[in-house]
Amino acid sequence: MAKTLTIKIKSVGEALEGFRETFTALEAGRRAGRREGVYFTSIEAARNLLTPSRLALLRAIRRKRPGSIYELGKILRRDLKNVQDDLRLL
Repeated sequence: MAKTLTIKIKSVGEALEGFRETFTALEAGRRAGRREGVYFTSIEAARNLLTPSRLALLRAIRRKRPGSIYELGKILRRDLKNVQDDLRLL
């Protein structure tokens, strides 16, 4: 079953407001609403993280389902250290 990741742009103020709402709910003993997805403060921030090589890495994981980082590096024809660094960052 394929999973979908939602990526959104949210200002720092909006992110802090969401944190405040969650903290207030937890402090009052209520359950906090679950928010799923990845949020960036700008398109530039998203582009800096989601480079073409990192997107290719994510696509290869989804399509080929490698059993190891070494195998992933071979699929992508990339240096193992660079693949590890990108995975760590993601």
